[in-house]
Amino acid sequence: MTARRSWLAALMTPLALVACTDSVVPGPPVENVQALTGGGQAGAVLDTLPEPLVVLVVDDEGKPLAGRPVTWESTFDAAQIIPVTPVTDESGMARGIAVLGFTAGQQRFIARVAGFDDAAAFDVTASPRSGFKAVSLMQGGTAMHMCALDAGGQAWCWGTNFGGELGIGRTDEWPSTQPVPQAVETSQRFTRLWGMWAGTCGLTTSAELWCWGHGSSDIVGNGTSQTSLVPARAAPGLHFLRFDVDDPLACGITLSGDAYCWGAGILGDGTPHRTSLEPVLVGGGTKWSAIAVGDTHSCAIDADNAVHCWGAPGVTGIEGTALTPTPVPGIPPLTHVTSGWGIGTLPQCGLPVAGGGTMVCWPTYDESVGGFVSQRPASVPILDVEIEGQTAMARSGDGRLWIWGTPPQCCDGNISHVPVPLEPAGPWLDFTAAEGAYGINAADSVVYRWTGFPGFGPPTGLLPSPVPAP
Repeated sequence: MTARRSWLAALMTPLALVACTDSVVPGPPVENVQALTGGGQAGAVLDTLPEPLVVLVVDDEGKPLAGRPVTWESTFDAAQIIPVTPVTDESGMARGIAVLGFTAGQQRFIARVAGFDDAAAFDVTASPRSGFKAVSLMQGGTAMHMCALDAGGQAWCWGTNFGGELGIGRTDEWPSTQPVPQAVETSQRFTRLWGMWAGTCGLTTSAELWCWGHGSSDIVGNGTSQTSLVPARAAPGLHFLRFDVDDPLACGITLSGDAYCWGAGILGDGTPHRTSLEPVLVGGGTKWSAIAVGDTHSCAIDADNAVHCWGAPGVTGIEGTALTPTPVPGIPPLTHVTSGWGIGTLPQCGLPVAGGGTMVCWPTYDESVGGFVSQRPASVPILDVEIEGQTAMARSGDGRLWIWGTPPQCCDGNISHVPVPLEPAGPWLDFTAAEGAYGINAADSVVYRWTGFPGFGPPTGLLPSPVPAP
């Protein structure tokens, strides 16, 4: 019996070894796309993170794969990766510099490689930006300064001050500037601001017009030419519902609906180009609800929402020179109108009563015909629009900003004859193209500025920077 048991034991031992070998559990599958370093960083929104994000790509055996293109993605507004090594090197690694998006909180960047289902995720943290907070921006196309209103109606200005346009009681020699907002020296509180060359005007909470700076010397409307380094009452005796200025011409609508113009230009009273240092009643006996001033022309909307213009020929949509408000043919009823320079791409734009986001501009340049046509609707639903000089900006219903025409502070031709979206998408509370291009972030009221050519989106566009807090 002992010999037989030894023989069976000898026979069964190899089988047992084979059974144990076949039952070995394989290891976990290899992660082909792996996040190595760069996650966990922190910065302010729109910051460029200091450390690159590094991704490793390996085959199923864990060996590095060289020459594999890596694509990056993020769902956060304006977030982007600037590739340092767009394809993996000999060690299977690729690197990219992360630019944080416009949304505060945790943000995620994802690296993907064609041929593999897995992806590498990098989580980083974006904190809110600090900067100057405002609720309304100055409008005006020829200014080299900027002003804004805070939540209490206090006016703040920054930029050039060679004519006293900042309203701080002094002038500064050109080309020095004030980069940080300065509080305008006045007890007045404003509801809206307008700018011009070396001058600023504001409409107060009591419907009075106050102006300051050298550029306002011909449009103070008090019968004299004067320069004030702090806000002074303009057009005394009149209280305004609406106002607009394009140096050297100013126009306003009083609380009773009458329109007045003064300064230098075609004033709308039936006389040719002239200068008046006192407000002149615009002719026609019509009551008005909105008004816009260009450098050579003006437009207004009557109580029936019909648009009328007067001024130089070729820019109003009216044949010949109009010395009094004249209905513009072919333009639907409007709720809002804005005017720019006569030599600009878009002298006038407006928003129809019918709504639906369709914007009307006239006359406007049409590339297909190589010239100006009567009107063309925008390709995006527009909530409001402003033309400043030769630059037009608009805000769509989702709070996004759009820009077209000639870019601010450059002379290199036109950006586009149709609206182009700015990055980040926002949403934005207010905007202007008066000096650079500005927007107020709806989330935290911080004022941002695009400089030079505004940003058309990553990776080649320029993103805005916050205006420093005073």
